[in-house]
Amino acid sequence: MTKKTLKNNDEIKNKALGLMELTLDKKAIDPVAIHVTESCNFCHYFIVCSAESPAQVRAIYEYVADKSKKLKLQVSNKQIDKLNTWGIVDFFDIILHVFDEQSRTFYGLENLWEDDDASNVITV
Repeated sequence: MTKKTLKNNDEIKNKALGLMELTLDKKAIDPVAIHVTESCNFCHYFIVCSAESPAQVRAIYEYVADKSKKLKLQVSNKQIDKLNTWGIVDFFDIILHVFDEQSRTFYGLENLWEDDDASNVITV
């Protein structure tokens, strides 16, 4: 499979916003997109959201992976743990993390960039 990297920063940002909207279609809690280009060499955005139950984690994970085609995004890889507490969908330039609320708090991915510029965080 060939990597299809998005070239334009505005295009990448708009795709991230589109993915965040897709998470909200399945009632994701507090989706945020973090622009990580300055501190990460394998993607431009991390999107983090949470769900109230393992079933909802799986529903968001599967829905976004399926509907991302409408945004002309290619899924590079996806994986969800056996308990449905954390799902990851890799779109090359954007990586989506769907957690149950307890796992999101425990792993604290947003905190990895707490010292970075607050303008790097997008909410919807």
